[in-house]
Amino acid sequence: MNSLRKAATVIVCRYKNRIIEVLMVKRSRKMAFFPNAWVFPGGRLDDADDGFPSTGNIAGLADKSYAVAAIRECYEESGVWLGSGTPSAELRQRLNRREVTLPNDGTLIANLDRMALWSWWITPLSEPKRYDTKFFLTCLRPDEKPDVYQDGIETVDYCWVAPSRAVWRHQHEDFFLAPPTYLTLRELSQFDDLENLFSYALARQVLPIQPVHRKDDGKLTILLPNHPDHPDEKPVLETNSVVLREYRWHLD
Repeated sequence: MNSLRKAATVIVCRYKNRIIEVLMVKRSRKMAFFPNAWVFPGGRLDDADDGFPSTGNIAGLADKSYAVAAIRECYEESGVWLGSGTPSAELRQRLNRREVTLPNDGTLIANLDRMALWSWWITPLSEPKRYDTKFFLTCLRPDEKPDVYQDGIETVDYCWVAPSRAVWRHQHEDFFLAPPTYLTLRELSQFDDLENLFSYALARQVLPIQPVHRKDDGKLTILLPNHPDHPDEKPVLETNSVVLREYRWHLD
């Protein structure tokens, strides 16, 4: 069985003209995992994440290093820092070159109270590289206007986009999404108020989702909990399967 790597992702939300938008970054075509895909900022946990200073707690999260990694990766990939202190552009560059880790001297502190656990995805057993990934959600304040820009290494572009618009772009444009991202955007598109969205996230029951891949006549179908051929019977999402057609995901 392929070993699991720990990873974390942040869904960064904001209001723009009374519309909820999410921050998405485009992965480099050189990346081994979902190249060219539009994703939420995130990545693998580092050993240094475990001891990094933080404040607050996240309901349902036993291992704080997931949240710290999510905050660090969000800063590395987009420039958005979710904590106290002001990290420098030079630090971000050195982090992306893997020359340093976040300083643990108290000059920077990750703020876990700003995030809620949204979902928990585990890569299918059939994949050569597998990840145990926690998705977090955060909402920017109206006065927060971070200087967002791609890192130029792992991410080559970024955009702020309404979740429903991102789903539309996936269906009609060159805007590829991984299945968890696609399904998350569909969930987020049901909300039009940031406060209600964050309150819902805080109270949300988060269960592990480990998809099962099935190929029939060259067609890839992702089986999800509550599908007759999936081992988990309890429904977690709005659907129990998605199918890939012409490089786009569709509810099966």
